[in-house]
Amino acid sequence: VATRVRSAITEPVEHAGRRIRVQASVGVYSSADDPAAVPDILAAALAARAEAKQQGGGGVVCFDAALGNRADRRRLLAEALRRPDVAAHLAVVYQPVVELATDRILGAEALVRWSSPTTGPVAPDELIALAEATGEIGEIYHYRGTYLQDWIVDPQFPRVWRLQKSVAGSGALGDIASHSIDLARYLVGEITEVSVLLKTFIKERP
Repeated sequence: VATRVRSAITEPVEHAGRRIRVQASVGVYSSADDPAAVPDILAAALAARAEAKQQGGGGVVCFDAALGNRADRRRLLAEALRRPDVAAHLAVVYQPVVELATDRILGAEALVRWSSPTTGPVAPDELIALAEATGEIGEIYHYRGTYLQDWIVDPQFPRVWRLQKSVAGSGALGDIASHSIDLARYLVGEITEVSVLLKTFIKERP
């Protein structure tokens, strides 16, 4: 039944000379299940719909115990994330930077991890998705990025097309800086103004 309903909703329609198609994500809770196990039937159906949307949208998901457990976990994490003492549960961990050729530790990266008081340690990808979904991540107003790359310093590395301004249009700087620009646009949106201080410190390859 749910599949037929979704198919009916997603049928394209003609409007003002244009063909319009919509997408529908359907969440289902079956009355054949034990009603005592799910006190809020509507919440169960909404949780199934949210799962369908998270899977890419346009599908049908039926509520089950595993989905219910994930929904309960998200609810508990969302409540913990809104607690005024959330900063007290943040901790700094260090990840070594290792030179593969020698297994020598060159340094370490400092990373922040959150351990929820109700569910324990939370993976970074789960935390970011939750913060975005609940609005707790806030709005980013400033981004400062440093992009470090050293694969071109090898004197044996060929002078490929992307390093040649006459071919690529920007040369090595454009190729390297584009990564930082992509990240800035992802975090804060389109760039409306640019101010640059530029200096070439190493003018020739070894």
